[in-house]
Amino acid sequence: MKKTDLDFLETNKNLSDKINNLYRLAEFGRLSAGAFHDLMSPLTVVLLNLEKLNKLNNNLDDYPQIKESLTQAILASRKMEDLICCLKRYLNQTNTKSFFFMEQEINSAIKILNYHTVKNNIKIVFHNKLKNKPYFGDPVKFNQIIYNLLSNAVESCMKQKGDQARKIVILLDKRNNKIILKVSDYGPGIKKQLLKKIFLPFFSTKKSCGLGLYITKYLTEKEFLGEIKINSQINKKTAFSIIIPQISKKDTRLNKN
Repeated sequence: MKKTDLDFLETNKNLSDKINNLYRLAEFGRLSAGAFHDLMSPLTVVLLNLEKLNKLNNNLDDYPQIKESLTQAILASRKMEDLICCLKRYLNQTNTKSFFFMEQEINSAIKILNYHTVKNNIKIVFHNKLKNKPYFGDPVKFNQIIYNLLSNAVESCMKQKGDQARKIVILLDKRNNKIILKVSDYGPGIKKQLLKKIFLPFFSTKKSCGLGLYITKYLTEKEFLGEIKINSQINKKTAFSIIIPQISKKDTRLNKN
């Protein structure tokens, strides 16, 4: 894509938002099989326990079994509700700034990708050093940023043959009044000649639309006034770092539409 085309996309916010929404819908379609699989497991638990309750005689001797079955059914129902809320958050298209906890959005992205991480034996480690510290901004757009980075890391780990390399580390920290979000994977890495191209729209080294990292960079810079950095070593480690200023509700720069 020519530079003039890239500049046009970056300056035309309406077009960028439309591309962003189409990308999210495409990603959701790609994740549907995994999401439905994760919903079916707790649904099966609910049905089995309800069937068990239906077979009991409902006398006092059956009380411990009734209580146990109800507890299992309730826990499974809450698990389904939690996953559905995560999916709704990802698909949400409203642009609303509010105080939110970054930890919640990160855990939401982890849950959405649960099927792929479990299936491919990928371990995610989350180090959160910002516990109970709210941030003012758009939670939906932050959710997109972490989802895109995490999805990219999962796909990178899937390329590794050895299980020992299938690990993703997420770090959430604060330094010099700036928030640091770092997502590291231990996959094959990115070749040096490709590092300058990976943030270009429609550029991809795999079978995808090539918009994930472009949108991540766009949201980081335009919505959170931050920057994104990448450090990659072949067959060792790739780390994406999002650095954004700590914004208060009074900061008018982020409150402009």
